Amino acid sequence: MAIISAGVLMNVLLALVCFILVYTIPGKTRMSVVVCDIDSGSPAYIKGLPTAAVIDQIGGAQQPFYEDLKFAVMFSWGDPMTLKYHLPGKQEVTTTIEPRMEETAKGYVIGIGPSRSLQFVEKRNFKPMEHPGVPKSAATKADKLFEFEDLIIATTDPQNPTQIKELPLDPRRQNSDQRDYIEFLRRLRDLAGQPVVIRVQRGKGYQAQTVDITVPPAHYLTLGARMKMGPVTAVREGSPGDKAGITPRDKSGKRNGDIIESVEVREADGRLVRYKEKPGWLVEANAKGDAARVMGMALLPPMVQAAAVPLWREQPLDPVRLPDQLRAWAKRLGKDAKREVVLRVDHHKAEGGNETKTLTLTWDDSWRYNRESPLYMHSPLSISELGIAYRIHTTVVDVDPQLAAGGLQPGDFIKKIRIDRYDVEGNLKDGREVKLDMDQWAHAFWTLQDTTIGNVVLEVDRKGEIRTLNLKPSKVEDWPQEERGLAAFLEYDRRLQKADNIVGAINIGFKDTVNSMGQVYMTILHMFAGKVSVENLGGPLMIGHLAFRIAGIDFWEFLFFLGLISVNLAVVNFLPIPVLDGGHMVFLIYEKIRGKPASENVRVGATYAGLLLLASLMIFVFFLDIKRFFFSP
Repeated sequence: MAIISAGVLMNVLLALVCFILVYTIPGKTRMSVVVCDIDSGSPAYIKGLPTAAVIDQIGGAQQPFYEDLKFAVMFSWGDPMTLKYHLPGKQEVTTTIEPRMEETAKGYVIGIGPSRSLQFVEKRNFKPMEHPGVPKSAATKADKLFEFEDLIIATTDPQNPTQIKELPLDPRRQNSDQRDYIEFLRRLRDLAGQPVVIRVQRGKGYQAQTVDITVPPAHYLTLGARMKMGPVTAVREGSPGDKAGITPRDKSGKRNGDIIESVEVREADGRLVRYKEKPGWLVEANAKGDAARVMGMALLPPMVQAAAVPLWREQPLDPVRLPDQLRAWAKRLGKDAKREVVLRVDHHKAEGGNETKTLTLTWDDSWRYNRESPLYMHSPLSISELGIAYRIHTTVVDVDPQLAAGGLQPGDFIKKIRIDRYDVEGNLKDGREVKLDMDQWAHAFWTLQDTTIGNVVLEVDRKGEIRTLNLKPSKVEDWPQEERGLAAFLEYDRRLQKADNIVGAINIGFKDTVNSMGQVYMTILHMFAGKVSVENLGGPLMIGHLAFRIAGIDFWEFLFFLGLISVNLAVVNFLPIPVLDGGHMVFLIYEKIRGKPASENVRVGATYAGLLLLASLMIFVFFLDIKRFFFSP
């Protein structure tokens, strides 16, 4: 038993030495747990976790890094976890959060994405590209091009667009000269629809210089179709939607969530605007009191005709555009005005049946800068300031004939979508065909906003007949968006973890070794339990690919990677599978207990079974690697 254990112990010892060396000499840079993006409708969304929050504890992991948080959530089995977080300058908040199984994420999630810094990545990570920036995006149409390793230090001042204002230091990172990425995102949101000047520092030391780059506005893309509103599936705790009594769909799916039928807001001039799936009429009167212009109504009372101000307008209820329409309305009114949103909803009663309810929600502008997006296939679309998130059906309500040139028609039910993209060299690549459930349009539309998109191929059900449509997304000139193709090329926000002395390095290295072994064992266990997708596995091709990339980045990162590989070898080799050391150990334990070895027939049969299992595993991981590298879009 001692001899058989030696190989496994040496793998563990090698990993421990690698980790100790890394934490002693350069330290390990690890992703911070500053919250940036939030999946709308996720556990983090429901609990009101805000953008810019710093997570202090998740489950038993205190002061975690992002990798710690990810594994703690993955191995929670969906059980409720204690979550503690704080915003800069504010008290810590403690809540309980229940991770959700997300198939597209291949495991449990709470629905948050890490923050970034304002430093552009190094060119070696994007060798085919000459300049950072999503191809065909606003960033690549600027008056000057960004360079790899540029550092963003200032932008246009949203309060005074003629001035350039420096970005403040990051309040979430003490004793550092790192500037605030979250403030950068807030400014981009405020400046949506306007050109923005981004000042970068180029070069280091005495060669450093500042360059001002003017980036044009970006706009949303559309297929020219307006989709059907789906049910509310999530309500943020303590939000205006929660206080007004908006009811989301329950976890069992037996009780549907409220479905928004219409939305009413009042403009500063007194005009009432209603967003409705099928708008009926429009009433406008000019300031002189002339007769009203009428659409959809034959007659109006004289009193209405004589009105001196606009009275009423109905507009199409477009689920994907509604959040931005309401933000534009709130901005027009100003912070001091009374901003109320009246929702008319189809409410599914607990005792059965439906009823129509009219609910008044107070607009909460403090959530204006929360970054909420439908990150996963089943994610809804949210209105941050109201604290509600709803699904969007894949059924077409109506189309814009000028934009829907691909042949979409009202009543079409979109069943599949394939999005083709241009690569960095300008070549069009076929995308992966994705089957859509009836209420998954929110994520599909969010995916469409990639400026590298070429063709969009839809499979639609039109009155029982399956048709294939080829469409080209069109830009909506009066619908600006904040993202301009920069974020994907900015480094993640990282912190250096380094031991103060050799004792501290041994302590951290030992914890990393134990945690890494536990993570591998738990991943295997979760795979057998169906809680983690087997697509997380990687074979020799994946190992070689990662080793090559990491070795090109930094020797110490490569050394740390070798430690992780050694841990994986130790764990896998000690699994109770015949022909592996773990299998031999099982036979030796059996011999110790029984007093004699297992019979030759049992050992031979087990050996063949073990060989078959290992061969099957190798073929499977090779298949995953080939699929990942050669057949994924």
